[in-house]
Amino acid sequence: MESDAVTCPSCNGAGGGAGIVCGSKGCRPMTLSCSLCNGTGTVAPLKVEWFKRGAAMRERRKAAGRTLRQEANLRGMTQVELSKMEAGRIEPVEDAGGLDD
Repeated sequence: MESDAVTCPSCNGAGGGAGIVCGSKGCRPMTLSCSLCNGTGTVAPLKVEWFKRGAAMRERRKAAGRTLRQEANLRGMTQVELSKMEAGRIEPVEDAGGLDD
């Protein structure tokens, strides 16, 4: 653990959680790693900031009644990029067109 690492806000330090994976042979329980901390339970403080900013972006999008697809189209980016921003996995980019106001 890095000396400046803090508890991951996505998994609360657990490093992941339980899930169910289904395939052609049926479904089975599985432990899934946290996508923000990659299963370590800790992140750099900058990642916490990204997580908070991304969550705020998601809340504003939902309050405006826009889907992820609609918001991504308005911002000129892919849904994958916007999803990663909202989850704090990449740095959220504030919109110059006023969508984040």
